[in-house]
Amino acid sequence: MEWTLLSFLTTLPSHRNKKIKELHPIWEKRGLFLFYLPPYSPQLNISETLWRILKGK
Repeated sequence: MEWTLLSFLTTLPSHRNKKIKELHPIWEKRGLFLFYLPPYSPQLNISETLWRILKGK
């Protein structure tokens, strides 16, 4: 059975360092796919949406 794992990372420097970039192709061959979130993404954060509704905007 083959696995596919998706991982979403933030813009923290530790998520974008040289070692991660080196290992990224190896991980993809093994079924681990990394996706980086944009620096500020309120549409992906449910609490931001709820606050906007509560504020009436």
